[in-house]
Amino acid sequence: MNALPSPAPSSRRARRQSSLAAQRAKRLAEGEAIKSLAARPVQPEARLASTKLWESGMVLGVNVVLIGTAITTLMHLVPFQLAQQTKLKEIRAEESNLAKDVQMLKQSYELNQSSEGAQRVAQQQGNLIPPNQVNVIVMPPSSVQQ
Repeated sequence: MNALPSPAPSSRRARRQSSLAAQRAKRLAEGEAIKSLAARPVQPEARLASTKLWESGMVLGVNVVLIGTAITTLMHLVPFQLAQQTKLKEIRAEESNLAKDVQMLKQSYELNQSSEGAQRVAQQQGNLIPPNQVNVIVMPPSSVQQ
């Protein structure tokens, strides 16, 4: 097979690249390339860029995992919090009812501790009637007709 000769560089960029390649070849011949390689750092810039890209990807991945964990945790906590609010409303309602009952009992206790209250309790529980009062018994109308 016949190999076609490479076309002459027609663009400015191609000419520039060919002149740079010629300069590199000249440096290699003179030994300057070996000296410059010893002075260069071990990692080239392309490797640094890929390392930074990998590190950024890892940071983003960890952040996505943390966000997912936070959302999942919140999804589990919302129903629990709603149930606690419902229980709290029930407890507050029961507390208000008990407070009313306690208030009524306090009033009843105060009335029973007075001398008038003691007489009233004695009359109710012992069927005691003072001499100036008459005991009246109310009967239903059906029993009176018989």
